[in-house]
Amino acid sequence: MFTIKQALFITVSSFYLALLSDSQQLLEKKKVTVDIDKSLTKYLVKFYKHRLVEGQNNALAPLLDLYALVLLYKVSDASAKTDLHTLLGIPEDAEDGTMDKFEANIRLYLERFGGNSVFGTQLFVDSRIKGVTRELQDKKFLTTSTVNFGQKIEFQQKINSWMSGLAMSNNHHFVHSFNFDDNTVSLILQVVAVRWKLPLALSTPSKAFLGDQVKYLEGTLEASYAKIDKLGIQVLEPIPSDSDVKLWLILPNSMVTFINKTVGEETLDEIAKSLRNKQQFVKMSIPQVNIEFNSEENAFLQNNFHVLSSMFSSPSIRLELDKEDKHPIKGFLMHCLFQFVEDNSARVPQQGTLAVNFDKPFTVMALTKDTNIPLLMASFFSVKDKMLAMEDEEQSLAEQVAQEELANREDL
Repeated sequence: MFTIKQALFITVSSFYLALLSDSQQLLEKKKVTVDIDKSLTKYLVKFYKHRLVEGQNNALAPLLDLYALVLLYKVSDASAKTDLHTLLGIPEDAEDGTMDKFEANIRLYLERFGGNSVFGTQLFVDSRIKGVTRELQDKKFLTTSTVNFGQKIEFQQKINSWMSGLAMSNNHHFVHSFNFDDNTVSLILQVVAVRWKLPLALSTPSKAFLGDQVKYLEGTLEASYAKIDKLGIQVLEPIPSDSDVKLWLILPNSMVTFINKTVGEETLDEIAKSLRNKQQFVKMSIPQVNIEFNSEENAFLQNNFHVLSSMFSSPSIRLELDKEDKHPIKGFLMHCLFQFVEDNSARVPQQGTLAVNFDKPFTVMALTKDTNIPLLMASFFSVKDKMLAMEDEEQSLAEQVAQEELANREDL
Protein backbone atom coordinates (compact mmCIF):
# COMPACT_ATOMS: atom_id res chain seq x y z
CA MET A 1 0.00 0.00 0.00
CA PHE A 2 1.40 3.36 -1.08
CA THR A 3 2.09 5.95 1.54
CA ILE A 4 1.25 9.60 0.98
CA LYS A 5 4.98 10.33 0.66
CA GLN A 6 5.40 7.65 -2.04
CA ALA A 7 2.39 8.92 -3.94
CA LEU A 8 3.70 12.46 -3.75
CA PHE A 9 7.12 11.31 -4.98
CA ILE A 10 5.57 9.52 -7.96
CA THR A 11 3.46 12.57 -8.81
CA VAL A 12 6.43 14.96 -8.63
CA SER A 13 8.63 12.56 -10.62
CA SER A 14 5.99 12.20 -13.33
CA PHE A 15 5.58 15.97 -13.50
CA TYR A 16 9.35 16.43 -13.73
CA LEU A 17 9.70 13.82 -16.48
CA ALA A 18 6.85 15.40 -18.43
CA LEU A 19 8.44 18.82 -18.03
CA LEU A 20 11.81 17.43 -19.12
CA SER A 21 10.20 15.81 -22.16
CA ASP A 22 8.47 19.06 -23.11
CA SER A 23 11.73 20.97 -22.69
CA GLN A 24 13.58 18.44 -24.85
CA GLN A 25 10.94 18.70 -27.56
CA LEU A 26 11.14 22.49 -27.37
CA LEU A 27 14.90 22.36 -27.81
CA GLU A 28 14.54 19.99 -30.74
CA LYS A 29 11.97 22.27 -32.35
CA LYS A 30 14.41 25.17 -32.16
CA LYS A 31 16.97 23.37 -34.34
CA VAL A 32 16.86 24.92 -37.80
CA THR A 33 17.23 22.88 -40.97
CA VAL A 34 19.30 24.87 -43.46
CA ASP A 35 18.35 24.73 -47.14
CA ILE A 36 21.82 23.80 -48.45
CA ASP A 37 21.17 24.51 -52.14
CA LYS A 38 19.55 27.85 -51.39
CA SER A 39 22.47 28.90 -49.19
CA LEU A 40 24.97 27.81 -51.84
CA THR A 41 23.18 29.72 -54.59
CA LYS A 42 22.93 32.86 -52.48
CA TYR A 43 26.64 32.79 -51.68
CA LEU A 44 27.75 31.98 -55.24
CA VAL A 45 25.62 34.73 -56.81
CA LYS A 46 26.98 37.26 -54.32
CA PHE A 47 30.51 36.06 -55.09
CA TYR A 48 30.04 36.60 -58.84
CA LYS A 49 28.53 40.06 -58.43
CA HIS A 50 31.43 41.29 -56.33
CA ARG A 51 34.04 40.05 -58.81
CA LEU A 52 32.98 41.94 -61.93
CA VAL A 53 35.44 44.62 -63.04
CA GLU A 54 34.38 46.38 -66.23
CA GLY A 55 36.80 45.64 -69.05
CA GLN A 56 38.36 42.63 -67.32
CA ASN A 57 37.73 39.13 -68.62
CA ASN A 58 37.32 36.67 -65.79
CA ALA A 59 36.52 33.04 -65.11
CA LEU A 60 35.40 32.04 -61.62
CA ALA A 61 34.65 28.73 -59.93
CA PRO A 62 33.90 29.65 -56.29
CA LEU A 63 32.29 26.32 -55.46
CA LEU A 64 35.78 24.78 -55.47
CA ASP A 65 36.93 27.58 -53.14
CA LEU A 66 34.10 26.83 -50.79
CA TYR A 67 34.86 23.12 -50.78
CA ALA A 68 38.38 23.79 -49.49
CA LEU A 69 37.05 26.10 -46.77
CA VAL A 70 34.46 23.54 -45.68
CA LEU A 71 37.17 20.87 -45.44
CA LEU A 72 39.22 23.20 -43.24
CA TYR A 73 36.22 23.73 -40.96
CA LYS A 74 36.90 20.63 -38.86
CA VAL A 75 40.44 21.78 -38.06
CA SER A 76 39.59 25.47 -37.53
CA ASP A 77 39.37 27.39 -34.29
CA ALA A 78 36.10 28.91 -33.05
CA SER A 79 36.67 32.26 -34.76
CA ALA A 80 37.24 30.74 -38.21
CA LYS A 81 34.22 28.45 -37.77
CA THR A 82 32.01 31.42 -36.88
CA ASP A 83 33.25 33.26 -39.97
CA LEU A 84 32.36 30.31 -42.18
CA HIS A 85 28.87 30.17 -40.62
CA THR A 86 28.49 33.86 -41.46
CA LEU A 87 29.72 33.33 -45.02
CA LEU A 88 27.09 30.65 -45.64
CA GLY A 89 24.30 32.18 -43.58
CA ILE A 90 24.20 29.30 -41.09
CA PRO A 91 22.27 30.34 -37.95
CA GLU A 92 23.45 29.53 -34.43
CA ASP A 93 20.52 27.15 -33.92
CA ALA A 94 21.21 25.11 -37.06
CA GLU A 95 20.84 21.38 -36.65
CA ASP A 96 23.91 19.27 -35.95
CA GLY A 97 25.75 18.02 -39.02
CA THR A 98 24.87 21.01 -41.20
CA MET A 99 28.46 21.52 -42.33
CA ASP A 100 28.73 17.82 -43.22
CA LYS A 101 25.73 18.31 -45.51
CA PHE A 102 27.42 21.28 -47.16
CA GLU A 103 30.53 19.16 -47.76
CA ALA A 104 28.49 16.30 -49.25
CA ASN A 105 26.44 18.55 -51.57
CA ILE A 106 29.45 20.49 -52.80
CA ARG A 107 31.39 17.30 -53.47
CA LEU A 108 28.42 15.90 -55.42
CA TYR A 109 28.17 19.00 -57.61
CA LEU A 110 31.91 19.02 -58.25
CA GLU A 111 31.69 15.38 -59.33
CA ARG A 112 28.99 16.33 -61.83
CA PHE A 113 31.16 19.17 -63.09
CA GLY A 114 33.99 16.77 -63.86
CA GLY A 115 32.65 15.81 -67.29
CA ASN A 116 33.61 19.15 -68.82
CA SER A 117 36.51 20.17 -66.63
CA VAL A 118 39.63 19.26 -64.72
CA PHE A 119 40.32 20.81 -61.36
CA GLY A 120 42.13 20.28 -58.11
CA THR A 121 43.14 21.81 -54.81
CA GLN A 122 46.60 21.46 -53.36
CA LEU A 123 47.41 22.28 -49.75
CA PHE A 124 51.14 22.92 -49.54
CA VAL A 125 52.60 22.70 -46.04
CA ASP A 126 56.13 23.50 -44.97
CA SER A 127 58.53 20.69 -44.12
CA ARG A 128 58.41 21.86 -40.49
CA ILE A 129 54.98 20.18 -40.34
CA LYS A 130 55.67 16.49 -39.71
CA GLY A 131 52.61 14.93 -41.29
CA VAL A 132 49.24 16.50 -42.11
CA THR A 133 46.32 15.98 -39.75
CA ARG A 134 44.03 13.03 -40.59
CA GLU A 135 41.01 15.25 -41.21
CA LEU A 136 42.71 16.58 -44.35
CA GLN A 137 43.98 13.25 -45.66
CA ASP A 138 42.35 11.17 -48.41
CA LYS A 139 39.91 13.89 -49.43
CA LYS A 140 38.48 13.95 -52.93
CA PHE A 141 39.58 16.98 -54.98
CA LEU A 142 42.14 17.95 -52.31
CA THR A 143 45.70 16.72 -51.97
CA THR A 144 48.48 17.75 -49.62
CA SER A 145 52.15 18.17 -50.37
CA THR A 146 55.18 18.97 -48.21
CA VAL A 147 57.56 21.65 -49.48
CA ASN A 148 60.31 23.92 -48.27
CA PHE A 149 59.00 27.42 -48.89
CA GLY A 150 62.53 28.74 -48.53
CA GLN A 151 63.50 26.90 -51.74
CA LYS A 152 61.53 29.08 -54.16
CA ILE A 153 62.71 27.53 -57.44
CA GLU A 154 62.04 24.02 -56.19
CA PHE A 155 58.58 25.09 -55.03
CA GLN A 156 57.74 26.58 -58.44
CA GLN A 157 58.85 23.33 -60.09
CA LYS A 158 56.53 21.39 -57.81
CA ILE A 159 53.64 23.66 -58.79
CA ASN A 160 54.39 23.15 -62.49
CA SER A 161 54.53 19.38 -62.02
CA TRP A 162 51.20 19.35 -60.19
CA MET A 163 49.51 21.45 -62.88
CA SER A 164 50.93 19.27 -65.65
CA GLY A 165 49.38 16.27 -63.91
CA LEU A 166 46.01 17.99 -64.32
CA ALA A 167 46.67 18.68 -68.02
CA MET A 168 47.20 22.36 -67.23
CA SER A 169 50.07 24.54 -68.36
CA ASN A 170 51.43 27.22 -66.06
CA ASN A 171 51.76 29.81 -68.82
CA HIS A 172 50.68 32.64 -66.56
CA HIS A 173 52.50 32.09 -63.28
CA PHE A 174 49.89 32.69 -60.65
CA VAL A 175 52.19 32.11 -57.69
CA HIS A 176 54.79 34.80 -57.20
CA SER A 177 57.63 35.21 -54.76
CA PHE A 178 55.67 37.80 -52.78
CA ASN A 179 52.85 35.27 -52.13
CA PHE A 180 55.02 33.38 -49.63
CA ASP A 181 58.22 33.72 -47.63
CA ASP A 182 60.52 31.74 -45.34
CA ASN A 183 57.99 31.99 -42.50
CA THR A 184 55.11 30.54 -44.53
CA VAL A 185 53.64 27.36 -43.04
CA SER A 186 50.84 26.65 -45.53
CA LEU A 187 49.47 27.84 -48.86
CA ILE A 188 46.37 26.71 -50.78
CA LEU A 189 46.45 26.60 -54.59
CA GLN A 190 43.53 25.74 -56.86
CA VAL A 191 43.32 25.26 -60.61
CA VAL A 192 40.25 24.81 -62.80
CA ALA A 193 40.19 24.25 -66.55
CA VAL A 194 36.87 24.14 -68.40
CA ARG A 195 37.03 23.35 -72.11
CA TRP A 196 33.46 23.38 -73.38
CA LYS A 197 32.80 21.80 -76.76
CA LEU A 198 30.42 23.53 -79.15
CA PRO A 199 29.22 21.92 -82.43
CA LEU A 200 30.47 24.88 -84.45
CA ALA A 201 33.26 25.50 -86.96
CA LEU A 202 36.16 27.89 -86.53
CA SER A 203 35.94 30.82 -88.94
CA THR A 204 38.76 30.95 -91.49
CA PRO A 205 39.34 34.70 -91.44
CA SER A 206 39.42 36.60 -88.17
CA LYS A 207 36.54 38.97 -87.54
CA ALA A 208 36.09 42.13 -85.54
CA PHE A 209 34.97 42.14 -81.92
CA LEU A 210 34.75 45.68 -80.56
CA GLY A 211 37.63 46.83 -82.75
CA ASP A 212 39.93 43.82 -82.25
CA GLN A 213 40.33 40.78 -84.49
CA VAL A 214 39.37 37.33 -83.22
CA LYS A 215 38.45 33.91 -84.56
CA TYR A 216 34.77 33.02 -84.28
CA LEU A 217 32.98 29.72 -83.85
CA GLU A 218 30.08 29.66 -86.29
CA GLY A 219 27.29 27.39 -87.44
CA THR A 220 23.93 26.02 -86.39
CA LEU A 221 23.16 24.26 -83.15
CA GLU A 222 20.07 23.02 -81.39
CA ALA A 223 19.37 25.12 -78.34
CA SER A 224 16.73 26.52 -76.07
CA TYR A 225 16.50 30.27 -76.67
CA ALA A 226 14.79 33.08 -74.80
CA LYS A 227 14.78 36.85 -75.03
CA ILE A 228 13.93 38.11 -71.55
CA ASP A 229 13.18 41.82 -71.77
CA LYS A 230 12.75 42.43 -68.04
CA LEU A 231 16.26 41.06 -67.45
CA GLY A 232 17.69 42.78 -70.52
CA ILE A 233 19.23 39.60 -71.94
CA GLN A 234 19.15 36.98 -74.65
CA VAL A 235 20.15 33.49 -73.51
CA LEU A 236 20.97 30.21 -75.25
CA GLU A 237 21.21 26.76 -73.69
CA PRO A 238 22.84 24.31 -76.16
CA ILE A 239 21.15 20.91 -76.52
CA PRO A 240 22.01 18.20 -75.83
CA SER A 241 23.91 19.41 -72.82
CA ASP A 242 25.99 17.35 -70.44
CA SER A 243 23.80 14.93 -68.51
CA ASP A 244 24.38 16.74 -65.22
CA VAL A 245 25.59 20.22 -66.19
CA LYS A 246 24.13 22.77 -68.59
CA LEU A 247 25.61 25.85 -70.23
CA TRP A 248 23.96 29.24 -70.55
CA LEU A 249 25.32 31.70 -73.10
CA ILE A 250 24.01 35.09 -71.98
CA LEU A 251 24.09 38.18 -74.20
CA PRO A 252 23.05 41.17 -72.04
CA ASN A 253 22.16 44.64 -73.24
CA SER A 254 24.67 45.82 -70.65
CA MET A 255 27.07 43.42 -68.94
CA VAL A 256 27.67 45.71 -65.96
CA THR A 257 23.95 46.30 -65.35
CA PHE A 258 23.13 42.61 -65.66
CA ILE A 259 25.84 41.37 -63.28
CA ASN A 260 25.85 44.20 -60.74
CA LYS A 261 22.14 44.96 -60.54
CA THR A 262 20.06 42.20 -62.11
CA VAL A 263 21.64 38.89 -61.16
CA GLY A 264 20.20 37.21 -58.07
CA GLU A 265 18.88 33.84 -56.96
CA GLU A 266 15.49 34.61 -58.50
CA THR A 267 17.19 35.57 -61.79
CA LEU A 268 18.43 32.02 -62.27
CA ASP A 269 14.92 30.65 -61.74
CA GLU A 270 13.52 33.19 -64.20
CA ILE A 271 16.03 32.20 -66.89
CA ALA A 272 15.41 28.48 -66.36
CA LYS A 273 11.64 29.01 -66.60
CA SER A 274 11.97 31.15 -69.74
CA LEU A 275 14.08 28.49 -71.50
CA ARG A 276 11.67 25.65 -70.79
CA ASN A 277 10.28 24.05 -73.98
CA LYS A 278 11.93 26.67 -76.23
CA GLN A 279 14.11 24.35 -78.34
CA GLN A 280 14.94 25.40 -81.89
CA PHE A 281 17.80 25.45 -84.38
CA VAL A 282 19.87 28.59 -83.95
CA LYS A 283 22.46 30.00 -86.31
CA MET A 284 25.08 31.56 -84.11
CA SER A 285 28.47 33.21 -84.10
CA ILE A 286 30.57 33.55 -80.95
CA PRO A 287 34.25 34.43 -80.31
CA GLN A 288 36.52 31.48 -79.58
CA VAL A 289 36.91 32.45 -75.95
CA ASN A 290 40.11 31.64 -74.10
CA ILE A 291 40.13 33.24 -70.65
CA GLU A 292 42.77 32.69 -67.98
CA PHE A 293 42.14 34.38 -64.67
CA ASN A 294 44.33 34.48 -61.56
CA SER A 295 43.02 35.62 -58.21
CA GLU A 296 43.89 35.86 -54.53
CA GLU A 297 40.79 34.36 -52.99
CA ASN A 298 41.87 35.10 -49.42
CA ALA A 299 42.11 38.85 -50.13
CA PHE A 300 38.78 38.85 -51.97
CA LEU A 301 36.90 37.04 -49.20
CA GLN A 302 38.29 39.31 -46.51
CA ASN A 303 37.71 42.55 -48.42
CA ASN A 304 34.24 41.82 -49.80
CA PHE A 305 32.65 39.41 -47.33
CA HIS A 306 34.53 40.74 -44.28
CA VAL A 307 35.17 37.26 -42.92
CA LEU A 308 38.00 34.72 -42.46
CA SER A 309 40.63 37.28 -41.48
CA SER A 310 41.66 35.00 -38.61
CA MET A 311 42.17 32.03 -40.93
CA PHE A 312 44.62 33.95 -43.11
CA SER A 313 46.35 36.13 -40.55
CA SER A 314 46.50 34.35 -37.19
CA PRO A 315 47.15 30.81 -35.92
CA SER A 316 43.71 29.28 -36.41
CA ILE A 317 44.12 26.02 -38.38
CA ARG A 318 45.29 22.72 -36.89
CA LEU A 319 47.51 21.26 -39.62
CA GLU A 320 49.94 18.86 -37.99
CA LEU A 321 49.22 15.20 -37.28
CA ASP A 322 48.48 14.47 -33.59
CA LYS A 323 49.26 18.03 -32.52
CA GLU A 324 46.98 20.82 -31.35
CA ASP A 325 49.24 23.65 -32.56
CA LYS A 326 47.49 26.03 -34.95
CA HIS A 327 48.84 27.96 -37.92
CA PRO A 328 47.56 30.58 -40.39
CA ILE A 329 47.00 29.91 -44.09
CA LYS A 330 49.39 32.31 -45.81
CA GLY A 331 47.39 32.56 -49.03
CA PHE A 332 44.60 31.04 -51.10
CA LEU A 333 45.24 31.39 -54.83
CA MET A 334 43.10 30.34 -57.81
CA HIS A 335 43.93 29.89 -61.50
CA CYS A 336 40.85 29.42 -63.70
CA LEU A 337 40.79 28.70 -67.45
CA PHE A 338 37.71 28.75 -69.67
CA GLN A 339 37.71 27.89 -73.38
CA PHE A 340 35.29 27.15 -76.17
CA VAL A 341 36.43 24.18 -78.26
CA GLU A 342 35.41 23.41 -81.83
CA ASP A 343 33.57 20.06 -82.05
CA ASN A 344 33.34 18.95 -85.68
CA SER A 345 31.81 15.59 -84.79
CA ALA A 346 28.60 17.14 -83.46
CA ARG A 347 27.74 19.64 -86.18
CA VAL A 348 24.07 20.14 -86.98
CA PRO A 349 23.18 20.02 -90.71
CA GLN A 350 19.87 21.89 -90.36
CA GLN A 351 19.48 25.56 -91.15
CA GLY A 352 18.84 27.82 -88.21
CA THR A 353 15.47 29.51 -87.87
CA LEU A 354 17.00 32.25 -85.69
CA ALA A 355 20.34 34.08 -85.81
CA VAL A 356 22.19 35.19 -82.67
CA ASN A 357 25.56 36.96 -82.88
CA PHE A 358 27.68 37.41 -79.77
CA ASP A 359 29.28 40.62 -80.98
CA LYS A 360 29.50 42.48 -77.66
CA PRO A 361 30.47 41.60 -74.06
CA PHE A 362 28.75 38.44 -72.85
CA THR A 363 28.80 36.01 -69.98
CA VAL A 364 28.79 32.22 -69.70
CA MET A 365 27.39 30.18 -66.84
CA ALA A 366 27.72 26.46 -66.16
CA LEU A 367 25.04 25.19 -63.79
CA THR A 368 23.71 21.96 -62.35
CA LYS A 369 20.97 20.82 -64.66
CA ASP A 370 18.12 20.41 -62.19
CA THR A 371 18.97 22.68 -59.26
CA ASN A 372 20.58 25.65 -61.09
CA ILE A 373 23.61 25.78 -58.81
CA PRO A 374 26.05 28.08 -60.68
CA LEU A 375 29.32 26.13 -60.86
CA LEU A 376 31.24 28.53 -63.07
CA MET A 377 30.81 31.99 -64.51
CA ALA A 378 33.00 33.60 -67.15
CA SER A 379 32.72 37.15 -68.47
CA PHE A 380 34.19 38.17 -71.82
CA PHE A 381 34.69 41.89 -72.40
CA SER A 382 37.45 42.10 -74.98
CA VAL A 383 40.02 40.16 -76.97
CA LYS A 384 42.89 41.98 -75.28
CA ASP A 385 42.40 41.98 -71.53
CA LYS A 386 43.77 45.39 -70.61
CA MET A 387 43.23 44.81 -66.89
CA LEU A 388 45.23 41.58 -67.03
CA ALA A 389 48.07 43.36 -68.82
CA MET A 390 48.13 46.01 -66.08
CA GLU A 391 48.13 43.34 -63.35
CA ASP A 392 51.01 41.49 -65.02
CA GLU A 393 52.98 44.72 -65.14
CA GLU A 394 52.25 45.46 -61.47
CA GLN A 395 53.27 41.94 -60.44
CA SER A 396 56.51 42.21 -62.43
CA LEU A 397 57.32 45.50 -60.71
CA ALA A 398 56.52 44.00 -57.29
CA GLU A 399 58.83 41.05 -57.96
CA GLN A 400 61.56 43.40 -59.15
CA VAL A 401 61.26 45.47 -55.96
CA ALA A 402 61.35 42.30 -53.83
CA GLN A 403 64.49 41.08 -55.61
CA GLU A 404 66.19 44.45 -55.17
CA GLU A 405 65.36 44.49 -51.45
CA LEU A 406 66.76 40.97 -51.10
CA ALA A 407 69.94 41.97 -52.93
CA ASN A 408 70.34 45.02 -50.68
CA ARG A 409 70.00 42.85 -47.55
CA GLU A 410 72.62 40.44 -48.89
CA ASP A 411 75.00 43.35 -49.56
CA LEU A 412 74.58 44.50 -45.96
